[in-house]
Amino acid sequence: MWESNERSNCKLTKKVYITNSSGGAGKDTFASMIDKYIPTLKYSSIDLVKEMYEYIGIEREPKDEKKRKLYSDTKDILTRYDDIPFKDIASVVEDFKNGRFDDSKVLFIDIREPEEIARAVEVFGAKTILMKNPKVEKITSNHADANVEKYEYDYIIENDGTLKQLEKVAKIFVHDIICENHIPDNHKPFTLTCSKF
Repeated sequence: MWESNERSNCKLTKKVYITNSSGGAGKDTFASMIDKYIPTLKYSSIDLVKEMYEYIGIEREPKDEKKRKLYSDTKDILTRYDDIPFKDIASVVEDFKNGRFDDSKVLFIDIREPEEIARAVEVFGAKTILMKNPKVEKITSNHADANVEKYEYDYIIENDGTLKQLEKVAKIFVHDIICENHIPDNHKPFTLTCSKF
């Protein structure tokens, strides 16, 4: 594992990335690897919904298709009612940009729905990351999970290798993309394939 003294010392303005994948593809692991180099905060557009259900005794784990659909349907209802999930994300982004999360320099926000991703990109000036894993079966029990790939992402991480290879890709992402302020080509996503490292 990487030591804390390997943290990047690049001069960096705060950056927001919208992350997406099918469940179990490796988003959380990738974010924790990025955090070993640059202080990183991770949030999900579904976190507020999960907290609501935890309050009445429905635990986050274990995840199953029934629970995923419950979360997705509830988020839809709250969105139609008063745009509550997006307002929640906007509050987190504002706190992040105002330095209310210690020394965090990177914010990863998980959002599933393509229309919500597009809105977040426009409102927050975010870039987008899709994590793909051929070893994980795609989830189709709800529209949010089923439509994960129906967006043109800036970056794609092909998580098709070992954990060690994913660590190498995370390091490259930090130094070559985050620190160097890499601008993706508007016509095609920039792809990092784990099995090549």
